[in-house]
Amino acid sequence: MSLKNVEHSEVKTNFGVRITFFVFAIICINRHISILKINKYVNGSWANYLVKRQLVYFLMLANMLVKGQMIPVDSVTHKFKYEEVVQVSELKQNEIYDRSKNWIVRTLKSSDNAVNLDDPDKASINATGNILLDNRYGGLLMFTNITLNFKYSVYCKEGRYKVVVDNFTLNYYVNLAGSGDRQLRITPLEEGFKKEGAYKANKPTNKTFIEVDQKINAMISNLKSSVENGKVRGDKSDW
Repeated sequence: MSLKNVEHSEVKTNFGVRITFFVFAIICINRHISILKINKYVNGSWANYLVKRQLVYFLMLANMLVKGQMIPVDSVTHKFKYEEVVQVSELKQNEIYDRSKNWIVRTLKSSDNAVNLDDPDKASINATGNILLDNRYGGLLMFTNITLNFKYSVYCKEGRYKVVVDNFTLNYYVNLAGSGDRQLRITPLEEGFKKEGAYKANKPTNKTFIEVDQKINAMISNLKSSVENGKVRGDKSDW
């Protein structure tokens, strides 16, 4: 799977979102104008209520489309996948490998990391990681201990390397307020919280996608910085 395919998928997704948003905006504006016309003939307070309600719906959808799922999707598997090729012409393959390995060992907190870290050819690193996500989703049905598991791979060559982050799994507990009942859920990240029903799932799913995108991009950025300068951010071993 090439970087171009991933980027092409993102462009198609973003274009579709813009078209959907534009069509919905036209519909809302037309309805808004119709209600304003009605306002000339019927009770003003009722018409104003309808206008306000339409504007609220419009703003809610606009927020969802602007801040919604922007995680790159593999055009073949249709699964979430981050993939980036980074050029570092001044570095040898073994230097890239050693610096990447150092970052992974010090950054990813999964106990599985040591499994595929020792490649005698220094060509690839395959590790697993997990990060704790926002656990503020509450109400009658609460989602707690929300954790993201993923695969983190680095492929090394002379003067360049490729970072791939995929195989995302969402782990969380569902707590029914007041009942003491606590159930574990394990689901692909692409599904979000759909198991809990559409009404309960949309808001926390969109928030989780935004948070995941921010944190994974930050991890990739940190790795790139560490490979470039040979230091892990926050590392205080040089004393």
